[in-house]
Amino acid sequence: MSVFVNFVLVAAVVAPTFVLFSLHLLSRLRDADAKWQKNKQYRNKRKASNNLRMYFDPKGGVIKEHALNNAFQLDAVEQVMSLLRSLADGHSFGDSTLYKYHINLKSAKEIAERCKQGVCSFLNRKDADLQLLSSVASTQVLLMEFMERRTLTSEPVQVLNSFKEQVAVLHAVFGRSQVATGSWTYAGDAEKGVVEALLGADQVGKKHSSVPDFLKNPIPELTKKATKLLKQFATKVDTSDAPPKPRHLEPTGIADGVRIREGGFLSWAVELRDRYSIGS
Repeated sequence: MSVFVNFVLVAAVVAPTFVLFSLHLLSRLRDADAKWQKNKQYRNKRKASNNLRMYFDPKGGVIKEHALNNAFQLDAVEQVMSLLRSLADGHSFGDSTLYKYHINLKSAKEIAERCKQGVCSFLNRKDADLQLLSSVASTQVLLMEFMERRTLTSEPVQVLNSFKEQVAVLHAVFGRSQVATGSWTYAGDAEKGVVEALLGADQVGKKHSSVPDFLKNPIPELTKKATKLLKQFATKVDTSDAPPKPRHLEPTGIADGVRIREGGFLSWAVELRDRYSIGS
């Protein structure tokens, strides 16, 4: 008899806890099921819509999606120009290496400032080929070595000259002239754009057999590259200012090679895991 009484007492103590646990478990399952149903409806609604994907800058302006691909390169160009200003305009007598190449750094800074608008216009294009600015990365590394007084791992004059050549070509194609009204073209005369970039606006129209810091006159070769680039972009329709076309935020179809389980035990098990957030 005493055993039965003890069993009843234990059951009386445990039963309420078991009932409360069961009710709590049912409540959590109900909440999880309601959340899953809500998410499922939201996914179906998003899939059926044709919402436009847009990005916004800190001021709330719309950023074109293709411009994000060039944002990193534009930041690198800005950093290179900032480093050039600091090194070229700063005190050059504190370090023998910096003093040795100070003239080269100052020349690179002046050319970069003249070509900045053309580089930015180029990077704002949807069809911008970033290989045309491949020297930015090595120039950035070199300038950081100058700034931090580290041992140089590359030839400064060669690296800076490569950077100056690339930005000069972009200035001749995409920049705005200081001596011509409106957009830079000079009726397609790329040589004048290269001369303005490398030597300044006051040297446009003059004959030049050499350019400072260059062993060989780079103007003829750069003129050929700029002329070729001018013709290349002249045949293209610039759609960078065209409004972006709407597209689905959610996939509208099944990707190739993907098979969806529409029934069976495995399909039920996957849905159960998704519904109640069951981990592996």
